[in-house]
Amino acid sequence: MRLKSNPFLSAEQITSVIKIIPSAIPMRLSFERQAIDVVSSGIPQIDAILGVGGFPCGRISEIFGKESSGKTTLALQAAKQVTDKKGLVFYIDGEHALDLGYLEALKLNQELFILDQPSSLEEAYDNMEKFIKETRKLSKDVPL
Repeated sequence: MRLKSNPFLSAEQITSVIKIIPSAIPMRLSFERQAIDVVSSGIPQIDAILGVGGFPCGRISEIFGKESSGKTTLALQAAKQVTDKKGLVFYIDGEHALDLGYLEALKLNQELFILDQPSSLEEAYDNMEKFIKETRKLSKDVPL
């Protein structure tokens, strides 16, 4: 891709900066975007902020914020969207603090909700990888 100069840097200067970071790719908004499947957060404003209409399928989404800021509610709303479509949810509760009564209050299909309470981040990733691989062996189409 041929880069254009801007008011602050020449094309050559921009290229020299990019060469320092081998994994960097200069982007242009005119690139054709691929359609991706998404899971709605259940909250239209959040879906709009995410830029693609929800959480991208097949990717890890991390929700973080201050205590009592709505992280669990947002995650469980998205989980409900998945289970409502008969998909499986693998929910990692690293704090071991999920209120199971909250699942009932949200009317979340608990048969499709798999709770993992690992003792370490490494265990969480290992369990997630096993879950995805085993589920995909059974069906490539089930929403995860």
